[in-house]
Amino acid sequence: MPPTLTCYLKAEDGLVFRALAEAVYHLLQAQTIDSLSISDLVKRAGVSRASFYRHFADKYDLVRAMHRRALEGSLLRWFQGVPFQQAVEDTWQIFTQHKRFYRNALISTDVNALGNYIFDETYSFYWEMLRLRGVTMDKVQSRELRQYCFGAVALLSEWILGEMGEPLEEYMKASIRGLPSFVGDCLK
Repeated sequence: MPPTLTCYLKAEDGLVFRALAEAVYHLLQAQTIDSLSISDLVKRAGVSRASFYRHFADKYDLVRAMHRRALEGSLLRWFQGVPFQQAVEDTWQIFTQHKRFYRNALISTDVNALGNYIFDETYSFYWEMLRLRGVTMDKVQSRELRQYCFGAVALLSEWILGEMGEPLEEYMKASIRGLPSFVGDCLK
């Protein structure tokens, strides 16, 4: 069995974060984030509600924090010199290894849900990448990048929910080919 997403946590995240992350990871193997109660989560983690709320605003905040740590161990490593293709593949490996967790987290339509967070993080990643390469987007480019990110997250959700018949490799290739040209040019 692959490790849970807690393998991406940092020492400074502490024991409460780790306990809650393990608990939500296991609970999301069998239920959706929207059906998960804080009571069930803290009971499984062995922590108090007060401890939970000292660390997180809500259950969606916990899942977003876990995903952020996973990104730090994959896609965001591009900022440390990992080739783009490798960073993308590492990210998709995480989605593949933890597909049930992501499926049950992404199925939510709550405004705080993971899908909205992934959109924001994807857009921020490309914005920062462009900035570091000396590219300042105009309004049209910003809109084009937002549309790309929105579509990429929608397709990611479809793939994770099992609604796409394509193998992962085909989706990854299409995702990279679909980048706006001004972004793709920065990756060369």
